[in-house]
Amino acid sequence: MAQTSSAGALPPFWKGDIRGRSLQTGLAFGALLRRLGEAHDGGSLIEALQELGLDAENAEAAEQVLRRQIAV
Repeated sequence: MAQTSSAGALPPFWKGDIRGRSLQTGLAFGALLRRLGEAHDGGSLIEALQELGLDAENAEAAEQVLRRQIAV
């Protein structure tokens, strides 16, 4: 009889008690997301990613991930 594997299947768990991020980190994260969102809307997402330090290949890969996430 074949056994089924539960590898990768984990029950949900609560993370609410983990310490959050600092205000400064939250503000910086929000600014970055706004900047990337505006770049996406303006058709310059790859350029914005490159300005953040990604080379062309990684900027294209990141753009694909971000476009899929935005679409969802």
